Amino acid sequence: MTDNVTKVRILDEANSLIRELGMNGISYAHISSRVNIRKASIHYYFPTKDDLIRELVAYQSQIFLDDVRAIVEDGGADARTKMRRYFGLFEKAFNDGKGGSICLFGMLGAEIHSLDDKTCDIVRDFYSRNIQSIRTILAAPDTDEDTIDNTAAVETAHMIFSAIEGAMIISRANRDLGGYKAVMNNLLNIIDFSK
Repeated sequence: MTDNVTKVRILDEANSLIRELGMNGISYAHISSRVNIRKASIHYYFPTKDDLIRELVAYQSQIFLDDVRAIVEDGGADARTKMRRYFGLFEKAFNDGKGGSICLFGMLGAEIHSLDDKTCDIVRDFYSRNIQSIRTILAAPDTDEDTIDNTAAVETAHMIFSAIEGAMIISRANRDLGGYKAVMNNLLNIIDFSK
């Protein structure tokens, strides 16, 4: 394996494991067995677990936020369609793990006090950028962003983002694959898309 391929495999397996077991529930031994390399090889790429987690959240944040940006900037879709597609990003992450794993950032949010400061900043930035993206989706296309009631719009976006993350956590705890989708469908029905 080339260096970059191995590094990406380590990050991908760490992502899967953390989404399932939490950051505090995994070790380099878990990753080593999944990637089929020695623990010392993982330390070559990521000297400490903090280094691994920090690079993982930066890597996953970029991938996810690129997908979000594509949804937000889709000029051919209305707000409801964009929101449904946005919910689908999280649903895919939830269903890929058969309901046994949740969004990486939801899991790390629960373990925020175990993260180093730089990683906390990346996680918080991920939350902030998602909330801003929801706010943008809900804004009427011909509305000047400067005229939007910022407090109310941000609070609504924050509520929606919290519902997404919370629905995954509760559905996972209840072993209910359909629970997340039901909550998202209900949320779509109560969001006012007429603005």
